[in-house]
Amino acid sequence: MRVVVVFGGNSVEHEISIISAFQVIEALKTKYEVFPVYISKSNKFYYSNKVNNIEEFKNHKYSKKEIVEFVNKDGFYIKGRKKIKFDLILPIVHGKGVEDGSVLAYFRFKGFDIIGDNLSFYAASQNKKFSKMLLSELGIDNVEYLTISRGEIIKEVDFPVILKPNNLGSSVGIKIAKNYKELERYSREIFKLDNLILAEKYLENSREFNIAVLNNNGVIETSKIEEVIKDEIYSYEDKYLSGNKKKGMNYTQKSNFEIEEDIKNEIENKSKIIYKELGASGVIRIDFLYKDKLYVNEINAIPGSYAYYLWDEKYDFLELLDIVIKESKRSLFFLNKEKTTLSENLIFPGLNNY
Repeated sequence: MRVVVVFGGNSVEHEISIISAFQVIEALKTKYEVFPVYISKSNKFYYSNKVNNIEEFKNHKYSKKEIVEFVNKDGFYIKGRKKIKFDLILPIVHGKGVEDGSVLAYFRFKGFDIIGDNLSFYAASQNKKFSKMLLSELGIDNVEYLTISRGEIIKEVDFPVILKPNNLGSSVGIKIAKNYKELERYSREIFKLDNLILAEKYLENSREFNIAVLNNNGVIETSKIEEVIKDEIYSYEDKYLSGNKKKGMNYTQKSNFEIEEDIKNEIENKSKIIYKELGASGVIRIDFLYKDKLYVNEINAIPGSYAYYLWDEKYDFLELLDIVIKESKRSLFFLNKEKTTLSENLIFPGLNNY
């Protein structure tokens, strides 16, 4: 099978996407023929057969001759060269403007087979406010929060609060405000990243847990649970700028611990409910906080490297990607068989020829 891995894009999480993509590519190329297609920050597509690992990518300067054009559903063209055919697109994109369903929608609109089958899930998971509203409808607890818009004057805040860009992930821009002065200063910084801020009540001395979820042949499975070792918050720097920078999140420090059975069961059960009811696909990661009771912190639609470090007791990385590809192909089979017209001769029969 020939797989195109698309990564990058116009997002502040651009570099994180690159790290994740090359971890996935290294695993895939032991079994599949892989074509890394890079999306620049100006949203141009590039391909080069000279880029086979992250070190080569770092040193490669793409030229106009390597710009890719996706024309019809079984291949892409490189300017001045022949068409390259492929079977499936695997998106490894993070952040606003790409992970929120934008990339998926672009390729789906053009008729390409791309992993991921529910645009509404991507859009909702990227928008933290919408996620919280949907989880509340399911009876799942969120940390108490409010939102701050540009120019809005906030008069009553129970400090300290965690401030987050509403539509970003990877802990980009996250801050703790302990008074109004810090709230105003940090808000100005975050508004450079997003037009809406989520302000959550800071749960001091809370525990943080991560779990991944996937669909395997119709059965929703959960990974092992890991507890994050952190100080006040688990920051972007903690995730990506400490330790081995090439390896991404799987090299951040996690604890080996015995989790209480009731907390473990609650995390697993609520994760399966979220996956099913929100219409997730592929691998997602859900982050929980615990202080007296369990709260959902965030839902990650395309977690870095498909959160494979959470699956290492069940599957190796290639086995995990095989499951994702197999389930996607099954979903795409039925999606491609769905009708796009009610009748051959309904109102405008001539349009059936176009």
